[in-house]
Amino acid sequence: MSQAPETAITEADLNDLIARVSQEGGDTQVVEAIKAALLGDTRLAEADVQGATRHLIIYALRYGGRALVWLLKYFSADVAQYVERVRVKLADYLERARVWAVNQITDFLVSCGVPRSPAAKIATVIVELV
Repeated sequence: MSQAPETAITEADLNDLIARVSQEGGDTQVVEAIKAALLGDTRLAEADVQGATRHLIIYALRYGGRALVWLLKYFSADVAQYVERVRVKLADYLERARVWAVNQITDFLVSCGVPRSPAAKIATVIVELV
């Protein structure tokens, strides 16, 4: 993996992502909330910050544009080509993997004697933080 890029995602990158999500009929609420938090307009809880990163990566993969360019900076040129080629499938998989992880942790906690409702809450927070 390449050294992490020095620049963070910018307001312009987020605006471009919001526009792309909107153009495809998607719900822009998540990206708009992340943008507001990153710009200091609102505050996110620690779990939400971790979830925000995951959401940004998934949205960048799914909708492309400047946010995808931002994400691809983390990879070498060769690896970035693979990411670009499978980006939508990867976004879908990451969503499914999150749900799978929450379910697996919930089931484990239930097997340890934790009631299902609190187990699901614990699992969701853990997955958002990891």
